[in-house]
Amino acid sequence: MNKIALMSCVLTFLYVSTFAQVSIGFKGGYTFSDLKINNTADGKSPHSGGLTAWHGEMMLNIPLGVPHIYLQPDITYLRKGATFIGPKEMNSVAIGEGQKLVLDYVEIPVNFVYKVPVSFGQLAFGVGPYVAHGIYGRYGYTLNDGNKNTGYTKKVHFSDRYGSDDAAVNLRPWDFGLNGMINVEFNSCIVLGANYSLGLTDINRSYFGTVKNRYVGISVGFFFNREDY
Repeated sequence: MNKIALMSCVLTFLYVSTFAQVSIGFKGGYTFSDLKINNTADGKSPHSGGLTAWHGEMMLNIPLGVPHIYLQPDITYLRKGATFIGPKEMNSVAIGEGQKLVLDYVEIPVNFVYKVPVSFGQLAFGVGPYVAHGIYGRYGYTLNDGNKNTGYTKKVHFSDRYGSDDAAVNLRPWDFGLNGMINVEFNSCIVLGANYSLGLTDINRSYFGTVKNRYVGISVGFFFNREDY
């Protein structure tokens, strides 16, 4: 069912892109993400050190018939997650050092954009919701038995059901939140952009605490055509 819903979103996105006044483009860039974690079991929450990764996206630019107002939905493949800094224990269980949670998502932000004409192009300011679906994930960590460090990896199990499988990290597949962006759209069709994404969904599916995504992205790309100019 999850894959059907995701495919429906992608097909709708591609269908809209066939209209004459819609501009199509691609962007790629750098992502710095972390997780907002609240461990309600014993009050000890690990602090995220942040995770750096890359992302790629297909973008649409849709005039809404009102001067300077546009709709810009994207389809983005990106990596979220975090590295963790202490505590060494959570719920009286050793969780090790060198921890890294890697989460790959397909994300669709839909931004309502206001554009300001300037001499070299346009400045675009936007805000809107996003929906994302988890595709792949892994959790890596290192334990020290007193003599040496040993690395371990757990898979991420994306499911709406709660679970306590010690061999996997249990997370909700769907993520919803808010996205804000600013782009510089040059007359040459080159686009420079930055965005901030704030997850509103508790993606944790273990029996304690809450986990929410958040990240900052910086990107560069281009539009193939610019009917709105």
